[in-house]
Amino acid sequence: ANAWGTGLMWWDGSNFGDHETVLHEFGHAYGLAHANVPGGCYTHDQCDWTCAMGSYGGQGIRCFNAPHNWQIGWGKSVLQLNDEGLPYGNAKEIFVPPQLSAVSSFVVISTSDMPANQRLFISARLNVYMYDLPYAWYNDGKSYITIHTYNGTENMSYIATMIVGEIQAGATWRDNFSSIVVRFNSWQTDTG
Repeated sequence: ANAWGTGLMWWDGSNFGDHETVLHEFGHAYGLAHANVPGGCYTHDQCDWTCAMGSYGGQGIRCFNAPHNWQIGWGKSVLQLNDEGLPYGNAKEIFVPPQLSAVSSFVVISTSDMPANQRLFISARLNVYMYDLPYAWYNDGKSYITIHTYNGTENMSYIATMIVGEIQAGATWRDNFSSIVVRFNSWQTDTG
C-alpha cells in the first residue's frame, strides 16, 4: 500500500517474466482497452502489432501506441490540429520525432468531418532495442509513420484504439471518413 493506493495484476504462470504481458496487464490497471485493427483479427480485439495492448506480431515486446500513451499521461502531442489549423486543401509540413525520443512525440488531429469524439494520432515508430520492437527483425532500421484512431471520452475512456494506417517514407495514407491525407516525406535517423 502507498499514498496512491494498491493494485493487483494476475497473469498466467506460463507468462511469468514476459515483460510485454506485464505491461499489457499494467495497461488494463490504468484503464486501457485493447489495441485493435478495423474489423478485428483472429484474437478479435487485440490485433494492433504496434502496441502492448495488442498481441500480434513483432518481436514480443513493444511499448504502448500513441493514443494509449496519451490516455495515461506518458505522452503528449507535439501539435494538435483542427479545422482551423488544418484548412481543407492546404498541406502542412510537420516534424514528428520518434515516439521513444521525447514525451511530446505525436500529432493529434480532430476535424468536423470525423465521427464524434474521434481523433487521429500520428506517430513515428521504429524498432528500438531492447524495449520497443513492434516489427519483425528484418524491419530493423526502417521507419514508419503510424496512424491510430481513438474516440473515447473522459466519461467513456475504455474504448479500443485502432491502427488505421502505417506507411514508410514516400508513401501516402488517406482517411476514408475525412479529407485527411498523410504523406511521409522523409526520415532522418538521428532526429525523425
